Amino acid sequence: MLQVIFNYAAKIGQERKIEKLLMLMANMGRELICADRCSVWLIDYENKVLWTKVAHGVTEIRIPMDHGIVG
Repeated sequence: MLQVIFNYAAKIGQERKIEKLLMLMANMGRELICADRCSVWLIDYENKVLWTKVAHGVTEIRIPMDHGIVG
C-alpha cells in the first residue's frame, strides 16, 4: 500500500493540470482499495450539489449535497 502511495505522490506532486491531477488521485484511490472504479467528487456550492469531475466508467454524476453516502 505504501508503495502505491509513494509512486502516486511523485506523479501528483509534478502535475500542474487539474484534470490530470484529479485522474491521478482517482487512479490511486482505485488501486489502494483494489476497486474497479473510483470517483472524485467536487462541491458546487451555488447549486448545492456534489458532482463528479472524474469517474471511472461513467459520465458526470450530480447529487444533492445532503443526500446519499457521498452527501
